[in-house]
Amino acid sequence: MRGLLLPAFVVSALVVLTACGGEKSAPATSNPASSGMTIAVIPKGTTHTFWQSIRAGAERAGTETGATIIWRGPLREDDRDAQVSEVEGFVSRGVSGIVLAPLDEAALTQPVAEAKQKNIPVLIFDSGLKGSDYISFVATDNLKGGRMGGERIVQSLGGKGKVILLRYAEGHDSTGKREQGFLDAIKAAPGIEVVSSNQYGGADVEEAYKKSEAILSSAYSHSENGAPISVWNHCLPPSTRSWNAAQKRGW
Repeated sequence: MRGLLLPAFVVSALVVLTACGGEKSAPATSNPASSGMTIAVIPKGTTHTFWQSIRAGAERAGTETGATIIWRGPLREDDRDAQVSEVEGFVSRGVSGIVLAPLDEAALTQPVAEAKQKNIPVLIFDSGLKGSDYISFVATDNLKGGRMGGERIVQSLGGKGKVILLRYAEGHDSTGKREQGFLDAIKAAPGIEVVSSNQYGGADVEEAYKKSEAILSSAYSHSENGAPISVWNHCLPPSTRSWNAAQKRGW
C-alpha cells in the first residue's frame, strides 16, 4: 500500500504546485491538470516490484488529477548515466514537471538545475539530492530506520557478537542514511563488533552474494554469535543465502 500512496501523493502535490505557481503554469482550478499537464516520473530502476508499485500509484494519481504521466527510468538501479539522460531528455521536451527518485545524490544535481532554469518544477522522492533546485522532498526517515534496525540487532544478539554491514552503493542518499543510522546504534552497544562495513553489494544479486561469502569466510568462526545486515532489498536475499549456507557448513 505504501508503494501506491507515496507516488500518488507526490504526483498530486506536484500537479497542484505546478498549477498554482511558475511561469509555465496555468491558473489553478478544481482540477489542476485540466489544461493538459504532463508529468515525468523517473524512478531509480524499472524492473523491481517496488518500482512497479510506485508506477501504479503514479498512474493512479494521474487519473485522479487529469495529468498525463510518463514513466521512464533506467533498467538497473546503478545506471547513473541512463537516469541523467532521462532527466535531460524530459527537460528538453519541456514537460510540465518531473518527479525524480535520484539514484545518485550528486550526479543528478546538474540536470535538475537545468530543469529549474527552464521553469520545470522537480519534486524529489525516496532518496535525497544535493543542492536546492527542487521544490520539495518526500521520503522515509532513513536515518531513523537504520537506527531502529541496529537496535533490533543488538537486542537479538543479546548485546554481544559480530555483525557485517553490506552497503548498497556509493552516492545513494537513502541507503547511506540507513547505513549511518545502523552504525550509530551499534556504537552504543560495546559488546557488538562491526567486522566489516566498507563493502558494497550493488544492484547485482550474484555479486552481492560473492561479497557476502567472502566477508563471512574471513570474519566468523563456528562458535561466534553474529548477523549479516543489508540496507537494500537487492542485497538482502544474497546476504541471507550466504549466511544460511555458512550455518549449514557448521559456522
